[in-house]
Amino acid sequence: MELLWKLIVLLSLVEYLTALQGLLASPQHDSVTTILLSRDETLRKSVADVTVGRWRRSGVLLRPVFTKQPGSVVFPIQPGENRREVVFSCEAQGHPPPFYRWMLNDSFILPMPGSRFSLMGGNLHITNLNKDEDVGIYQCFASNSFGTIISREASLHVAYHCLCGITFSKLYVTVIGLIRCPGLTGDPLLLSTDEDKHQS
Repeated sequence: MELLWKLIVLLSLVEYLTALQGLLASPQHDSVTTILLSRDETLRKSVADVTVGRWRRSGVLLRPVFTKQPGSVVFPIQPGENRREVVFSCEAQGHPPPFYRWMLNDSFILPMPGSRFSLMGGNLHITNLNKDEDVGIYQCFASNSFGTIISREASLHVAYHCLCGITFSKLYVTVIGLIRCPGLTGDPLLLSTDEDKHQS
């Protein structure tokens, strides 16, 4: 009987630890099992009600797991454009809910009121993009009391079109044509005209 009790306690401990790791679905009933024990040869019965209870995931620590990671961005800047905003996406699940930090070129970004950087959930918003200061490699960090995960690297590059400073030199066009005269033999007559010579 003592061995049976030890087995019951051991099974309960294993189920407890498994549920704590978030790997076991909740039991269907509050009472996992009820075991009737007889002692010696009498009709006396001892009832051991082993109750683990329903373990909800809300009570289990879960390491953050990314559901969305940032992707690289090439931001086109058009001449005269004033609105320059870039958003890097980052989402993760975990319990407790994770909090987010961002890194640019191996330095953590500190979003502050009035700053060009702001966080909405895990998404990083960059306003008034500065092509000299904001380009580089971005990474998202999601953390809770159970651990920290780091996203893949995402790069930001700026591309813009500019026709300023371009000059066009004088263009010369040469027209070459062949004239064939019916009834005449020999090679065709070759005419070459420089269009620029006929311009006034």
